[in-house]
Amino acid sequence: PLHAKSGTNASPYTFRNGVTWSPPNGTFRRFNDESMARMDANDEIWFGKKKEAVPQRKTFLGSLSEGTVPVTVWLHEVAGDNHMARDEVKSLLSGTTALFDTPKPTSLVEIILQLANDKNAIVLDSFAGSGTTGHAVLAMNRRDGGQRRFVLIEMDPGICQSVTARRLERAVTGHQRHEPLGSGFRYCRLGRTLLDEQGNIKR
Repeated sequence: PLHAKSGTNASPYTFRNGVTWSPPNGTFRRFNDESMARMDANDEIWFGKKKEAVPQRKTFLGSLSEGTVPVTVWLHEVAGDNHMARDEVKSLLSGTTALFDTPKPTSLVEIILQLANDKNAIVLDSFAGSGTTGHAVLAMNRRDGGQRRFVLIEMDPGICQSVTARRLERAVTGHQRHEPLGSGFRYCRLGRTLLDEQGNIKR
């Protein structure tokens, strides 16, 4: 916002497009005239899609030193929804959507990964399910040249082999309308535990 709870300047300001803005009652301007004029000239003020919203300062991704500032609400137009996620799974693995009531869309996981802003991250998903996290990592690496890696864990061997791993295989090599994302992954099975219930090494 352009206003703050403390300050001394509560005077209105008129932007280049003719919009005159005043801080709400009981608040003050966050920026002086010189700063407001500079932001206005650099297209750093947002007036809404229809130019009818309360003016706000834009934050550009390129100006952030670490990560992305998350918004409060992730609308389905950006983050996707369960219907989209089911369609993704169905297009890669026909007949498997019934196994998952609420699969996550890759677009949602990609937003979460963007918050970290680390192209060399190791991403852990302890409940892999349909493999959305791995798919999202592959897609992001393909798009921005990142070197992210993922570790997915799925306790159900049937799902792990026939759904999680198969989806990732088809994401890597391509399948029907899905372009190949390249890269690859290693599929491993857990061996018997070396520890007993107390955490001691079995002998």
